[in-house]
Amino acid sequence: QVDDQFLPRVITGDCTIKLAELADESVHLVLTDPPYAISGANKMTMVGDHVRNAEFGKWDDLSYEEYLKLAQKSMRELYRVLVPHGAMYWFTDRLLVSDCWSIAAKNGFEPRNVMVWGKTNPSPNTRSNFASATEFFVYAVKGKGPARAWNALNANDMWNLWMGPKCTSINERTDHPTQKPLWL
Repeated sequence: QVDDQFLPRVITGDCTIKLAELADESVHLVLTDPPYAISGANKMTMVGDHVRNAEFGKWDDLSYEEYLKLAQKSMRELYRVLVPHGAMYWFTDRLLVSDCWSIAAKNGFEPRNVMVWGKTNPSPNTRSNFASATEFFVYAVKGKGPARAWNALNANDMWNLWMGPKCTSINERTDHPTQKPLWL
């Protein structure tokens, strides 16, 4: 018999609201994909099967300073809700990786690695730049301590580069511009 309190639960919503509702040290894993602050009228992205302007909306309309404040506030709360040695995966824009690493460390996390998702089917480029075929995320654990043991099948499973496609199934794909596939 499985105790319901140990079943995985996905919480979606504004993290500045949802995190405040959680008890201290009640979460084992955080996978978060906050706004990247990359919206712009002169930027292009792929939504579904169509290339369109990367004006995502108010939720992504953040200045660099606003992004840093959101990251600071969120990581402070994430630290509070994670169990000791709980894991955090924070997706971010390639230009903000070092900021996220630093903010995580300042909030008590031990950043362990910068992870890279190599997309095997990136969005087409605009012929004025290279196609964006990577996304980055910071892996960190709550607190300091000895290295954790993993249940990986072999050492080749423990790379910080994970290769795979974006959402391709019509059943999986939504209109969200930074949607992550289930395999990831």
